[in-house]
Amino acid sequence: MIIVAGLLLLASLALASPLPAAATTATGSEPAAPAINGVLDKARDSGFSGIVLVADRRALRYARVLAHPDTPPGTELTPGTRWRWASVTKQVSAVIVAGLAREGRLALDDRVDRHLGALVAGTPLAAVTLRQLLQHTSGIHDPFADDAQPAPRAVTPGTAARTALPADASRHLRQALGRCAGPARAAPGTRFHYNNCDTQVLGAVVEAVTGQPFDAVVQQRIAVPLGLATLRLATAAGDRDDITAWQAPGQRASAPALAGYGAAGALVGSARELVAFNQALLGDTLLTPADKAVYW
Repeated sequence: MIIVAGLLLLASLALASPLPAAATTATGSEPAAPAINGVLDKARDSGFSGIVLVADRRALRYARVLAHPDTPPGTELTPGTRWRWASVTKQVSAVIVAGLAREGRLALDDRVDRHLGALVAGTPLAAVTLRQLLQHTSGIHDPFADDAQPAPRAVTPGTAARTALPADASRHLRQALGRCAGPARAAPGTRFHYNNCDTQVLGAVVEAVTGQPFDAVVQQRIAVPLGLATLRLATAAGDRDDITAWQAPGQRASAPALAGYGAAGALVGSARELVAFNQALLGDTLLTPADKAVYW
């Protein structure tokens, strides 16, 4: 039995403030359902509100919605409600890179400058390999490391002049090079450091290799083949009312903050479709056995 832990993380973003007991629903054939219900009852009484799904590679075995008692009519939580996938976006980005490597369009030991050329010349990004970015051993700059900094925001067009980017540079290229080309933290390959910039730079490489915006690549290689109708990247405007995400009790996550993470954390989609993505990973739909030997 596989419990998709990512769903619990996403669901916990729904609400973190104390609640009175709320109406709940539970469905499925999971034998452990009574034990799961007991755990969730306690979580609900402590203020948890959200969706919990349990699945194996073949089927959804358990689903339960713990609803906020003040949810406006027409916006009730369902398995199709769109959530922040947040850093699960990194996993999606890695799958895309794996597919391009399998097709021979890039190699894991390629340097970044092989694909981004003059855009990274003279910066610490140039000599870093794609493998090091995937493994978080690149040593590149991490503007997210200081916990006191505000949530990142999408890079604005005015940033192009300050970073020598072309005026038509994509949003994801701006995110990667506008904030990630600063002083390196360490020499490439010398130590592990979890870094959003690693995956944002990978997103820029994906765009360079495919000639498509990262958003379109996600649709072409992940969403459409798996039938994920709710999956997309958050944009800097217009998403606030479409995403169920809270960064503090009563404080809804803003769309610009979501969009600012790009290929490292800007995906939004339903909990049910996150299960479908993980089921595809457990099978051979997205990664071949040879891929899994490398990436897992």
